[in-house]
Amino acid sequence: MPPFLIGLSLAWWGVCIDTPWLGVVLGTALEVLRIAKLRLAFENSDYNATSDLAGLLSLGVLIYFMVIDFRTGMLRSMSWLPVSVLPLALVQIASAEGHLKMRHFFYSLRKSTQPLADKPIDFVYPYFILLLLSASTATTQLAWFLPGVLGLSVFALFSIRPKHQSLPTWILLMMLALGTAGGLAFSLPRIQMIFGDLFVEWWSSRRVDPFRTQTRIGDLGKVQLSGEIVWRVSAPPTAPRLLMDAAYTVFDGTTWRARVETFKVVPTARGDRENFLLVEDSKGSTEELRIDGYSERQSTLVPLPMGATSLRILQGGIARMSPLRVVKLFDTAPLLRLRVQYTPGQNALLPPNKAELSVLPRFNALFSHIREEIHPDGDVIYAVRKFFSEKFNYSLFLEGASTGTRGLEDFLTRSRKGHCEYFATATALLLRSFGIPTRYATGYSLQEFSSSHDQYIVRASHAHAWTQVYVNQHWEDLDTTPSRWAEGEFLQEAGAFRAFLDWVSWQWYQFNLWRSKDEQDTGTWLIVGGVFLFGWLYWRVFRRPRAQMSKTAVSTRHSNVPYFRAEEALAKVGYLRHDHETPRRWLVRLNSEGCPYLGPEFLSLVQAHEEYSYHPNADKVRLWAKMGSLFEQWQTIYLPTKSLVKHRRIQL
Repeated sequence: MPPFLIGLSLAWWGVCIDTPWLGVVLGTALEVLRIAKLRLAFENSDYNATSDLAGLLSLGVLIYFMVIDFRTGMLRSMSWLPVSVLPLALVQIASAEGHLKMRHFFYSLRKSTQPLADKPIDFVYPYFILLLLSASTATTQLAWFLPGVLGLSVFALFSIRPKHQSLPTWILLMMLALGTAGGLAFSLPRIQMIFGDLFVEWWSSRRVDPFRTQTRIGDLGKVQLSGEIVWRVSAPPTAPRLLMDAAYTVFDGTTWRARVETFKVVPTARGDRENFLLVEDSKGSTEELRIDGYSERQSTLVPLPMGATSLRILQGGIARMSPLRVVKLFDTAPLLRLRVQYTPGQNALLPPNKAELSVLPRFNALFSHIREEIHPDGDVIYAVRKFFSEKFNYSLFLEGASTGTRGLEDFLTRSRKGHCEYFATATALLLRSFGIPTRYATGYSLQEFSSSHDQYIVRASHAHAWTQVYVNQHWEDLDTTPSRWAEGEFLQEAGAFRAFLDWVSWQWYQFNLWRSKDEQDTGTWLIVGGVFLFGWLYWRVFRRPRAQMSKTAVSTRHSNVPYFRAEEALAKVGYLRHDHETPRRWLVRLNSEGCPYLGPEFLSLVQAHEEYSYHPNADKVRLWAKMGSLFEQWQTIYLPTKSLVKHRRIQL
């Protein structure tokens, strides 16, 4: 492993998880430990205790994050694995052996006498790969994450590049590999967006179109049957009653769509990473909305009022916004706590384009007939609002009604009843036939105020659709759905059971508030936990005496293997095998020096050991027994006393 690679990787991992100080501290500690070359003499019990500690820490981290959010707990715990398994890396770097063994990772091998249990494992290399994977699960900034992971990989690969390969050729091949990897990485989000839009129908959740750019007539009607609380809003009395989370511009006869636009990261205020500026130069006095809810998969759309200028995300997260002012949040805490500043009566929506004036030709005859029925004298918007208010009724249950073109025609000419999507669609297209630009918007309506909690309760049944209209050089909300729509369906569910569910929801909300406040002290708990961890490691493991690593030291490795027992016996009488010598070369040297402790049994022992260690199809059980027998014979004949042994030069 190249020097400083692990230290740099830990520091980079710390930046990826937004805790750079932790990565720098841990990386520095590992590099200092490597440079110091402590070489402590550990026993198997020390390695086993360290492995148990790492396992318990990893399990504790997983349980902690699973309790916070069951759906994402596994992924979030992955980003903290480098901390929980760090004791294993520390012990290996500080050990005299310089590696761990297979027996230290598996309880079934702890007391095993099989050679597999003593197979050496260099844990530093898997730890480096773990750092890269953990950082990838935590970061969302691909622009700087990708150069970091590629740079560290090149650093690691450069030290083990083939020596026969010329440096220019290696650099050229590496640049080709990095270019291919970078191109794939930057194209994946776009590919994901395209395929996500195709398959979103299969994975739609309780909220209407949370991650796509289209909505079909009839979706909201299904959602409005639920009384589940999805948002809690604290708002002043003058606050807008409509909160938009999506907008659409094109109607194809059955479905409203918006162009597949890239959601761009919203800039933050200088020195305040939690405050996202939705409008760069806002003018006029602002008011504040407080919106609390729960994120879905750490990514969700947020309902905002018209004229929103800034969005503060408590407990961290990233805000991205589309050209239609649709805001999507990423990597947020399970409990969303948002503070929205807005300017009443103002907005920053883009001017209209051709899409906001288009009506399918097959609707021309239909809307021509409706315009004759309306007969607007001057104020077209007022006339359209009056038309829907006086001649239409609200209903979620449309017996025999169809969606799409025939459903819209039936709604306008025959049944004249429907839910908000029909009113919003008909209003948007009818105003376009008058030459007024419109958009189709979805979100929630603030209807139910809880005086005991001093906030609006926003349920799934409050999901709503309305029209945005461009008048007097700015966009305004226009809701032609009869105002009595909010009274109906939810009241049918009201009662003692609904009150009990609301009480449970409130208690869960209070618990999450308490937990989110406690998470603000994460840094303190990390420091306390780190001090405890390293204190325990020092008390339990690192107080071991340093191993003597001179050339005259007696190797105690593999002390249960017959060959190494013979090697140890010869070392005690002055015939030490050098580190660079293989057993056979050592045997040749001893034979040439006239060592009096050799014989055919020792030669056979060396041959059996080599076959046992390196032959893939060897009979391990038979060879193990043979080595034991040869060692006992050799020890009995040649080692009782030097004076009785007559030197016998052996044929090699």
